[in-house]
Amino acid sequence: MRAYYNYGYSETDFKQQEVDAVVLNNYVATGVINPYNIAASNSGAIANTLNRYQVGRGEQELNNFKAVFDGPVYELPGGEVRIAVGTEYIDESYEGGTLTDVAGASIPMVDANRDVKAGFAEVNIPVVGEGNQLPGVYEITLAAAYRYDDYSDFGDTDSPNYALTYRPIEWLALRGRWNEAFQAPGLADLANANSTILALPFIPGVIINPAVPVQPGQWLLAAQGTQLPLDPQTSQNYNVGFDLQVPGVEGLEISASYYHIEYEGQISIPPVYDPGVFYPNFPDNYIMLPSQQTAEAYLVGAGVPQGEVDNALAQVGTAPLYAVVDIRRTNLGKNTFGGYDLFIQYDVDTSFGSVFSSFNGTYLDNAKNQPFDGARPNAECRIFRQPLQPRWGWVPG
Repeated sequence: MRAYYNYGYSETDFKQQEVDAVVLNNYVATGVINPYNIAASNSGAIANTLNRYQVGRGEQELNNFKAVFDGPVYELPGGEVRIAVGTEYIDESYEGGTLTDVAGASIPMVDANRDVKAGFAEVNIPVVGEGNQLPGVYEITLAAAYRYDDYSDFGDTDSPNYALTYRPIEWLALRGRWNEAFQAPGLADLANANSTILALPFIPGVIINPAVPVQPGQWLLAAQGTQLPLDPQTSQNYNVGFDLQVPGVEGLEISASYYHIEYEGQISIPPVYDPGVFYPNFPDNYIMLPSQQTAEAYLVGAGVPQGEVDNALAQVGTAPLYAVVDIRRTNLGKNTFGGYDLFIQYDVDTSFGSVFSSFNGTYLDNAKNQPFDGARPNAECRIFRQPLQPRWGWVPG
């Protein structure tokens, strides 16, 4: 039996310069600042516009207890059957907040907490091993694991894991693994779920709808924050590969794997800064050229507090609206990744110690994005290559 207790605590403070939207709006309306030609704008007015800061503070605390029982339970011709069973308890809390103001002020704090009760088990079965090897079958090992979690705020979930290792000869292992995983939303996302509205008297070029040209004097309203409820993020993945101890070259090992990951319900903001993806795929997250009455009904219906809507529309006044966009954090669709990992290591023992070197690299050849459930996956595969990373050294004898 092994028992663990872990305690963690962290504090985070930040200060970030922001644009004062009210001051900027006044300068734009009076022509002192031209958002499309900053160089021709009044420098003093720009300085006043930037005399605003977003400050924030976060405190997180974690208590974690885990107990594990493990060991051999039965002897097979191929070796010992080993199991592990255990339980875990997690209690975590968050308190934090942000404030945007010209001068320092007391930050309004929000909090969230959860506890998680878990149980898990794992078994390792040597079907073929040292005692019953056959020609072409040096080793077959099966492994299976299961974890059950009960969240105080998200209910229960289970995560299975299965693996197989096959050695046709002593120096070559072929392996495969499949599993499911689960991740609940972070406490900071839940605690800071309040919705706010950013009102801009101009339309940033990176979010212009290609199908709707911008007219002078139009405003943009953007709902920010977190859209509740948030669902957990889940994934399924598998990998297959081999581990090779090169015969005749002592100390040289080569490993390679192919991996495939499907990641669903990713918590993020909709891709508003990629208009070619956002506007065709997120029709429920925006309305174009709305009246103020339509904009108000849309935002209130989406769960934005009436007070936030009233303040934003008061800034707009009688000006026309270009768009209302909802870019609050939410669960998005599915991401699929596939690629290869390579690892090479070479250790040499000498009379003066040992010399080692290693190289590793990753090649991602398939990345598809399904923006939301039911959408057609993005057919364009993005290819990323990570050059081999070298590492070497000397350990004195």
